[in-house]
Amino acid sequence: MRNAIVLAVILAPLTATACNSGEKATETSRDAQAVAMVEQAQHRLPPPMPLVPQAVGGPVPAGITCRFTDLAHAAGRPILLIGPERAVMQFDGQAEVFAADPGSAILPGPNHSHYAGKRHALKLEPQSTPAHPIATGFVADLHQTVALIVTDEHERKVLESVGDLTCS
Repeated sequence: MRNAIVLAVILAPLTATACNSGEKATETSRDAQAVAMVEQAQHRLPPPMPLVPQAVGGPVPAGITCRFTDLAHAAGRPILLIGPERAVMQFDGQAEVFAADPGSAILPGPNHSHYAGKRHALKLEPQSTPAHPIATGFVADLHQTVALIVTDEHERKVLESVGDLTCS
């Protein structure tokens, strides 16, 4: 009987320690999972916000040589004005100015095919060869069908449209 009491006194703390270490391992595992979930959430990108372009209003800025129109937006009025050094679009009533990427391909005008802004970038991809100039008033306009692609700061498409690039 005395041996049983001695054995019980020796085993009691060991049993308690074993239970506590099992609980600590489970708690550590749960903590690691929680940390992993938080880290994953921090690296997740917000969903892309689709853009709805508006007709670019007001006086045409100096240096603008081409305008992009499509039938899907702004009832055929220009939604993009471009020049050799910059481009202008309007979203939510605010004009956004883009700087030309001098290393990009040259389009009629002579304009570039890629422009970068603070929040977005835009790319123009020719879909046809330039049409012969059409006399409109005193100026001969050059027409070309192009795809306009606008991306967000994570390089995700937020606007894609095919329309007419008219340069004078």
